[in-house]
Amino acid sequence: MKKFYLLLLIVLSLINCDKKKGDTNVTTSKTNEPGHDKGLTLKESVARAEGTWISEPYLAAIEKNKAIYNNPAYPTTLFGFSIVKDSIADGEDYLYGFSTHDAGYMWPVQYDSAKKRISYNIKVEDSDNMPPSPFYLNPLTATTLEIVFTKSTKREVYRKADLEYELNRILFEGTYIDKATNKTVTFTKDGKVTGLEGKTMYQVQYDPEGEYAVPFDAVFLFTLPDDEAGTPYHYTISGNTLTLYNVNEKEIEKYVTYNYAKGTKAYTLTKT
Repeated sequence: MKKFYLLLLIVLSLINCDKKKGDTNVTTSKTNEPGHDKGLTLKESVARAEGTWISEPYLAAIEKNKAIYNNPAYPTTLFGFSIVKDSIADGEDYLYGFSTHDAGYMWPVQYDSAKKRISYNIKVEDSDNMPPSPFYLNPLTATTLEIVFTKSTKREVYRKADLEYELNRILFEGTYIDKATNKTVTFTKDGKVTGLEGKTMYQVQYDPEGEYAVPFDAVFLFTLPDDEAGTPYHYTISGNTLTLYNVNEKEIEKYVTYNYAKGTKAYTLTKT
């Protein structure tokens, strides 16, 4: 179990890029927001584009379904990407694409002074890092932008977000009442929990299809500082009710392979 958790942390810190299933021809944005397809200065472009961006349809599906496991594969070309502010400040750098699993693309980008936007840098030839077509970044709002592919009709929307914090916000953040004890239980966006029998931290499993993952929606609860591995719980969310179930673990190969099964109900929490 410890090795699984360490791998989870490593993957969550890297989250970089592979090919995945899904229709990447989905047009994911239409907007009349101020600034849509408007030219920006280099400084403005960098300020709007820097940071980490996650597939908007992927996050929107989780918000709608309050679950990760049964959602379809993200329809965008990338699961997400990041742009480093200091690196692109002089007008050229890379868009660092990633997926849910492993290392991926570095698409060269530059500030196009003629069209006043950050675009694919076609002058940098790298056959291992070719996007589907040339593209440019089009900021929509302070927290959304789209990648516009110029040789197709694709306009893919991404949300500016720290993946771990955003999943915490969507699924768990808030104050609850424990049905069994009538005690107050609180989950914060930064992964802290209070009111659950000494549990102090939690982490949502964002990739239930990973090699060592629990094969259903799961959250790990930790009693720090001694609890390095955490305890997995299956979760369901229906309306204002968050239900946590025990997970039965059976070690098949020492520290490597486990069988997981949903167990008995552990907590029923009502959001206030």
